[in-house]
Amino acid sequence: MPLGSVTVRTDSSGGVQNHYSYDAFGKRRVDDWVANPSDSLLYDLAIEPKRGFTGHDHLDNVGLIHMNGRVYAPILGRFTSPDIYVQFPETTQG
Repeated sequence: MPLGSVTVRTDSSGGVQNHYSYDAFGKRRVDDWVANPSDSLLYDLAIEPKRGFTGHDHLDNVGLIHMNGRVYAPILGRFTSPDIYVQFPETTQG
């Protein structure tokens, strides 16, 4: 399981219902890499898992990933806020 990401959804009997895949920046995509889930009706947000890339909460309706303290924008490949913990605040490399 790559980085603890959700890659498969099963039913109560263990049968595979869906496969999931993520691009290099964590954005959810269909497992065949052809379509973008935000551009199609392939994903029903009412039944899709809220957890995805690295096991974090996906906010698919706004295109963000909530990473428990910071919010990540996979389309930008960046966090939308600074890290609240700076190891060495007095140095330029901190």
